[in-house]
Amino acid sequence: MSGLRVLIFLLPFQVLKTFPSATKYLKTIVSFGKVTPEQKEEVEKFGLAIYAWDEFLLLGDDKQYDPPVKKKSDICTIMYTSGTTGDPKGVLISNNSIVTLIAGVRCLLGSVHELLTEKDVYLSYLPLAHFFDRVIEECFINIGGSIGFWRGDVKLLTEDIGELKPTIFCAVPRVLDRIYAGGNVQLILSGAAPLATHVEAFLRVVACCHVLQGYGLTESCVGTFLSLPNELGMLGTVGPPVPNVDVCLESIPEMGYDALSSTPCREICIRGDTLFSGYYKREDLTKGVLIDGWLHTGDVGEWQPNGSMKIIDRKKNIFKLSQGEYVAVENLENVYGSVTGIDSVCL
Repeated sequence: MSGLRVLIFLLPFQVLKTFPSATKYLKTIVSFGKVTPEQKEEVEKFGLAIYAWDEFLLLGDDKQYDPPVKKKSDICTIMYTSGTTGDPKGVLISNNSIVTLIAGVRCLLGSVHELLTEKDVYLSYLPLAHFFDRVIEECFINIGGSIGFWRGDVKLLTEDIGELKPTIFCAVPRVLDRIYAGGNVQLILSGAAPLATHVEAFLRVVACCHVLQGYGLTESCVGTFLSLPNELGMLGTVGPPVPNVDVCLESIPEMGYDALSSTPCREICIRGDTLFSGYYKREDLTKGVLIDGWLHTGDVGEWQPNGSMKIIDRKKNIFKLSQGEYVAVENLENVYGSVTGIDSVCL
């Protein structure tokens, strides 16, 4: 739990019913909707103050405060993520991490003559609870581009795309499996999960725009690797590291990934200013993944001769059978998931 003291919510009363223990630290609730006298009375029983949004704005009238001095190390946001295993963890993202990432992405795109400008348009439809969409929006705010928000209905997404005519379209593989983009789109960016090679190849041919695949974690401020436009040799990979990050591979003896082997495939470790500041109130978990300044991702990568990275395995997605054999369950999930009629698979 974050221990927040002020909650701005659409339906705050559902929160109190679902999480009554929140009153231990929560002091103020702000509702986007109207607040009735009965609702105020109910909330006050918990010792809390509640305001409608219009009332909340009036609290600042005729008051002057000096803005606080900002530092690079200040926490910009706390993103809760479960990663691939375990309970949700509060990932502390600093101002420096976000600024460094944006600078790196702009530098990388500029190096291949794909600069973002204020004329670019982005459609936001991915969950804001995930950092992927948040980072893209930060990039557009930085360049002064336009951001449009979808209506919240998957069935209407194609209409939203046609109405807004985005120049940059970001997606997770599940969306790209079903949507074939065109029109004004100049760049499609896929992330959050591996994009099937045949889908990537198809989109590169028919979409008439660049199709890039990226890789990163919430803990690394999302962007760590990004494939390059017009590089067909990077098909099926997540491309090279973005500027401002260091990457190394570490052996995983129990899985047979040895640093001395001829094929450079081991656990991906990341270092740089884009890394998170730690897990909120979970120093024990922070020490488990952040060692000597390196973030241990748990993903197994293979360096390609052209400098790109191919994600081939997941350290924690390995089961050891009774006879001692290791099985990579993600490969099995991908096979079963390709069968028509199967929507989701969990092994």
